[in-house]
Amino acid sequence: MRCPGAWEIPFEVAKIFLELNHTDGDLGIHALVDGEAWKNLVIEDPNEHEILAVWARGRLARHGLTELSFESDEPSFNELPPEEFLRRFPAGRYEFEGVTVDGRELESTAKLTHVLPAPPNNILISGNMAAPNAGTFLIGRTSR
Repeated sequence: MRCPGAWEIPFEVAKIFLELNHTDGDLGIHALVDGEAWKNLVIEDPNEHEILAVWARGRLARHGLTELSFESDEPSFNELPPEEFLRRFPAGRYEFEGVTVDGRELESTAKLTHVLPAPPNNILISGNMAAPNAGTFLIGRTSR
């Protein structure tokens, strides 16, 4: 009997992150996965709910995929407040699972955080302040 996970191959890259467009007032989720040729991929949130499932078919399943990236829609904060968006995509460990073209299991995890970097501050361009009075952004609030 084998140990669980003993034969799983990690993806070379498995990333998931949020992108805040402070100027346009919107928020989106992005992911990137790269690794050995695979025929299916599933990403699960920290509560084990699938957020993405991809299956290659026919010749492509035999040949395999190696890299995939996506960016979600980015509705404005008026359409979807940040707090609601963040409830849809909880912070924590996201599991990336796949199967290679020769039947081996791929698995990695990536951490999604709701702590986002502040817009740039104290940056000079041609002697002019590019982003005065920047603060930090956390779940729809700005602090200074």
